[in-house]
Amino acid sequence: EGSPSPFKSIPHSFWFALVTATTVGYGDVTPLSLAGRVLAGFSMVYSLCVLALPIGVIGSNFDAVWREYDRGKAGERVMRERATQMVKEAPLILDPLAYSRRLVVEVFHSPPMPGDDNDIFLGEAEAEMYLSPDCQEKVERRIRMPLRENRAKRERRVAGEVLVSYLWIPECKSEAGVVIAGELQVTVISASGLSAIDWTPSGRPDARVQLSLWPTSPSSADGSLAPQVVSTAVVLDDASPTWEESFGAAVRWHKDGVRVRRDQEREMRHSSTGDRGSIA
Repeated sequence: EGSPSPFKSIPHSFWFALVTATTVGYGDVTPLSLAGRVLAGFSMVYSLCVLALPIGVIGSNFDAVWREYDRGKAGERVMRERATQMVKEAPLILDPLAYSRRLVVEVFHSPPMPGDDNDIFLGEAEAEMYLSPDCQEKVERRIRMPLRENRAKRERRVAGEVLVSYLWIPECKSEAGVVIAGELQVTVISASGLSAIDWTPSGRPDARVQLSLWPTSPSSADGSLAPQVVSTAVVLDDASPTWEESFGAAVRWHKDGVRVRRDQEREMRHSSTGDRGSIA
């Protein structure tokens, strides 16, 4: 007489069929007879062909489709960013004097380590200030600036806003050729709802704000234009920091520099249009 079968009943054998077909194979129940082992071997090979191999093909196809989807979304994002950049730059190209009214705010997480290489970009915002040329009109305003992402600087979502104010005192007596002149004071007041930093114990950033202003007109020699960049102190471990820091700038724009810059922008636009036409 042979050994008693480990399969006590048909429902009991379902467990062996399940672990064999799914290629798990616990080994707690095994066939003893030659016919049983042949049948079990056939089930194992069958499960590999029917279950394991198609799953690999499906996974590979899914990965390829997902990568194609990611490329499409990335292309759409690049096109949107380029369109947004063109909309932002159009007034600056047509009227370089618009730079004098431009205010750019960038927020960074600045951990207590030397060097700016460790800073983490938390978002940016841009606003146009009203700088009246009328020497009798002093301008004082507050601007609430929602932060937006910039994937070229950091691949991450941003949140929060920055509150700034500015005081503009125009100059009444200027030399010939000066189109706008005066004293500008920009105050970084506070921020709120900044993005969390995952690897800090509290999740709150060590935030600082960097301001970019263009108080000086382009060079009348070559049309070059450089911003004045200033930065606040770092407020540690706070998602809604307060600075109340003010920065002053002497604004003076001369029409000669504006004209040279405008001519340069026009030449660049014409040359780029010609290049696209030749390529087409």
